[in-house]
Amino acid sequence: MSEKLPPQNLEAEVAVLGSMLIEEDALAQAIEVLTPQSFYKEAHRKIFQGMLALFNEHKAADLITLTDVLTREGTLEAAGGATYLAYLTSAVPTAAVPAANARGNSTADVDSIGAAQLTTRRPRNPPTEMIM
Repeated sequence: MSEKLPPQNLEAEVAVLGSMLIEEDALAQAIEVLTPQSFYKEAHRKIFQGMLALFNEHKAADLITLTDVLTREGTLEAAGGATYLAYLTSAVPTAAVPAANARGNSTADVDSIGAAQLTTRRPRNPPTEMIM
């Protein structure tokens, strides 16, 4: 018998994380419904945990502060590295709907927030050398 995979949507995870990096209010909205376990990809869990650490320290979660906290914790490379963090900020789709529509249970939350979006940015393609 094969092991059943939990529900996952990596594009939604990228969109949610990117939104939280570029919109100050997005992180505060997302932590109301998300936990690190809401993310399927381990690197995304580490990124979200870094964002939570910054939020709990009352610091902005941006590329510089997130890179610093992940470096301090020794998890930057496991989170995809600085290039991947930069990619997240450019990978946010354009639809904007309040995150309040994303209430639900944990694994569906990332999909819901990803579909609803937390910001308005145009998506960009990841660098060609980046492997996700």
